[in-house]
Amino acid sequence: RELPPPRPGPGEVVVDTEAIPVLFVETQLRAGVLPGAAMSGVFGAQAAGVVSDIGDGVDRTLIGRRVLVSGQGIGTYAEKVCAGVAAIVPIPDGVSASGAAATTMGGSVALALANRAASGAADTVLIEAAGTGIGNYLTQILRRRGVGRILATAGSAANRASARAAGADEVFDHRSDEWPADLGAVLGDDTIDVVFDSIGGDTTRGLTALLTGRILFYGLLSGRPPQLSPADLMGGGTSITACA
Repeated sequence: RELPPPRPGPGEVVVDTEAIPVLFVETQLRAGVLPGAAMSGVFGAQAAGVVSDIGDGVDRTLIGRRVLVSGQGIGTYAEKVCAGVAAIVPIPDGVSASGAAATTMGGSVALALANRAASGAADTVLIEAAGTGIGNYLTQILRRRGVGRILATAGSAANRASARAAGADEVFDHRSDEWPADLGAVLGDDTIDVVFDSIGGDTTRGLTALLTGRILFYGLLSGRPPQLSPADLMGGGTSITACA
C-alpha cells in the first residue's frame, strides 16, 4: 500500500532502503510457529540504505551516508524507514548494501554466542547447521579465536563443504539418523565442552551422553525446542541455556 513519506522526529533519520534481509524468525512469524506473535502491520526488522533526511538534533553529515538499520522493531519492508540514530550503524566502504543486510543478523548473533561460550584452545565444540548463516559465521569466529576442535553438522554436501571451508575439523550429516553415533565414534574418549544447538527437537537428547559441558540453545530448525528433561542433564552435569 502507498503511505505518505515518513518524517523524522527529534533524534531520528529517514533511510531510503536498498536491501532488506528476510530473517528466519520472520518466516516463523509468517508461518504462525511462534506463539503470541500475530502480525497486522509491516514485516522487517533490518534494512540497509542511504540517509535521506534527519530530524532535530541529528548530525547533518549523516545525510547521504550508507547505514544499516537494526533493532528498530518491525516495519522495514518499505521504501523508506524512519529510525532513531541509536538504531543505525555505518556500512563500511567496500561492503554492498545487500552484503551488509545479509550478514548483520547472522554475524551479530554468532559473535554474541561466541562471547557467551568463551571457548578456548583446550575445548571441543559442536556447531549445528554450520554450512550457512549463524552456524557458518560462528565456525569462522571460533576458528580465528583458536578454539581447539570444531565439530559441525550440515544437511547437504554443499553445506558440509562450506562448513569445512569455514574451519570445521569434522562435519556430520544431521539429516542422517546415525550422525550422533558417528560423532561419538570420532570423539573416542573425548567429550564436547559446548554444543551450539540451532536444531532442537529430539536430537539434543542423544548428545548429552557425549557432553560434559553446556548447551547453548538458540534455534528451532526442527520446529521444536530441545526435548530434554532435568534427568537427561544429570549424568554429565550438563547445563542448557536458551540464548535469545
